[in-house]
Amino acid sequence: DDLSDDMIPKYVYYANEIIKKNNGTEYKREFFRIEKHPNLVKKSWSTTKSIKISILEKLKQAKKKLNELDGIEEYNEYKLPKYITMKEKPNDKISLNYDRKINGKRQSMRLTIKNFSNKNLKEEVIKFQEAIKERYF
Repeated sequence: DDLSDDMIPKYVYYANEIIKKNNGTEYKREFFRIEKHPNLVKKSWSTTKSIKISILEKLKQAKKKLNELDGIEEYNEYKLPKYITMKEKPNDKISLNYDRKINGKRQSMRLTIKNFSNKNLKEEVIKFQEAIKERYF
């Protein structure tokens, strides 16, 4: 109900699935998929299918990925250092993940940040890098 056709850009389409559990119950999950984009390497790309994230937030994810594919960068966005990725979570949280393999040994670490909208990503990444250095170097 929150969506209209004019909100959905070219190459993006709305999809939903009904998932049936082994116990006989079923639930519906909604997501967006990008297909047939000229710069898309895979056949398609999908947003999260989590039922905990709103459909409008999923549309935001799809638009962000579309901008990446089109080569449009958001100037206010901080570029994460190598080996660190960020994942948005429900309830204004993000997860910073460090994953690296050195000399056949895996190094990994995760940090969940609550109330993210009140914090500066660059400052949080610097703190995370310091914790990584303490643990591995």
